[in-house]
Amino acid sequence: MRDILAVMEVDEETSGIAPVSLEVLGCGRLLSQGTGGTLCAALIGNSLQQQADEIAKYTDKVYVIDHILLKDFNPELYVYALEKVCERANPSYIILAHTWKGADVAPRLSARLRVPLTTDCIGLELDPTTGLLRRRKQVYGGAVVATFIYEDFPQLVTLRPKVWEKVKEARKDKGEIIHLDLKIDESLSKLKIIKRIKEENVKLADADAIVAGGRGVGGAEGFKELEKLKAVLEKLFSKVEIGASRPPVDKGWVSPSRQVGLTGEKVSPTLYIAVGISGATQHVVGMDKSKIIVAINNDPNAYIFSIADIGVVGDYKEIFPHFIKGLEEFL
Repeated sequence: MRDILAVMEVDEETSGIAPVSLEVLGCGRLLSQGTGGTLCAALIGNSLQQQADEIAKYTDKVYVIDHILLKDFNPELYVYALEKVCERANPSYIILAHTWKGADVAPRLSARLRVPLTTDCIGLELDPTTGLLRRRKQVYGGAVVATFIYEDFPQLVTLRPKVWEKVKEARKDKGEIIHLDLKIDESLSKLKIIKRIKEENVKLADADAIVAGGRGVGGAEGFKELEKLKAVLEKLFSKVEIGASRPPVDKGWVSPSRQVGLTGEKVSPTLYIAVGISGATQHVVGMDKSKIIVAINNDPNAYIFSIADIGVVGDYKEIFPHFIKGLEEFL
């Protein structure tokens, strides 16, 4: 049997299991059904008993490394601990979420284990004969979806958030929780935290709906108009965020943490409203997996309309009042 190791993340705000980890578990469960292997989870951090109990509802085993030096994320200490989990669990498949943490840890783990890594996967298919994964991801700025196959085990991938189904059904009995006693000291890391700078905390990948503005909104004041639509949508969706294409970020209209695209966040919300966004490839690659795309632009030839489910041609300042009024009447 070929076992699966799903690497969990803890939400730094709530201290609970990050929602994206439920997607990783959902993918892991599908793989375990295909291979007949055991679904294991790796949980690394500090004060993790409650989180371990939660994860054990969905997995056969939970490997926990709990240490005070792992309270704050340090990629060097984290990957050291994760490597020890891999040595103990001996998985054939290792899956992480393609978050900022996963994107930092996975390449380090790849180098330590000396196996190829495929990042930001939007699809996985198991070859039942060889056990190899066919890994699908966007390349060339999102213009092409390529399939990668590597013969080395363990098979190592990161998964794009909001593309995978979350694990739903809990096990009839809780899985085994295995605590690994690991000696960790600061000498294992060359990184040193000098200062923490508090920035706007934006989690675009967790949003169910995103209202994104581009150059066409005209300036920082335009994003205040987007906030009005966001306020109405919050009555329909549990989490709504403001996003942006690259030009507004470069001009300083919004924080870089709100950028969607090749050099920003890749998102797949239920609803994506693109306002004043032309549809450049570098932006589209970050949002084209959204379930429903609504485009508002005064240029009828804008490329964004070619991928939109609903398109409205016109000045957003004139359209928004009617749009908001219609939503409020619907509610």
